[in-house]
Amino acid sequence: MTEGSMQYAYDHTGKRYLDMNAGFATTGVGHCHPRIDAKLSEQMKKLQHCTTIYLHDEMSEFAYELT
Repeated sequence: MTEGSMQYAYDHTGKRYLDMNAGFATTGVGHCHPRIDAKLSEQMKKLQHCTTIYLHDEMSEFAYELT
């Protein structure tokens, strides 16, 4: 696979496949979803990765929204 867009993945010849496999980063959101990409870009400008043993704003906001 060389490219992805929403629910589709593409191979090196441009052939389109319906991606029905859940992976680490695509579970439930597909590939290159515009809203997800925008949020990822916003977060990457602040903090690329932080283990869950440290509290950070996004974790607190997510917990608040869940409740």
